[in-house]
Amino acid sequence: MFPFVIRPGYKTKELLIEFRLASGDDEMILALKEALAKVNAELVEKLDLWQNDEIIYRMKSDCGEFDISSNNYGSIFVLAPHNQAAITKIGLALASSPSFEEVLVVLYGHELFRGRNFR
Repeated sequence: MFPFVIRPGYKTKELLIEFRLASGDDEMILALKEALAKVNAELVEKLDLWQNDEIIYRMKSDCGEFDISSNNYGSIFVLAPHNQAAITKIGLALASSPSFEEVLVVLYGHELFRGRNFR
């Protein structure tokens, strides 16, 4: 199972979904595509931000628009700052998948403590 967390973004209260990839984790990408099929997600645009070592995939779906940000440091984020309902619906789709496990987080002040299964 691939762990994920739903948490506030840095310096904001808006939620995002975070994944950590191990080297060569192609199975996780395939599982993510399958989970996003539950909300009929489709790629609208791919932006290669080489100066940030980041690729942003602009998506549309039954739950509205959202972005997937992937970087060279092993992190993938699902972001929807103007559509927080999409984060909830995508989180439910991930949680219902046998390939993913939601790791609950507890926020204390400004510190984030991740569950022990989150890489």
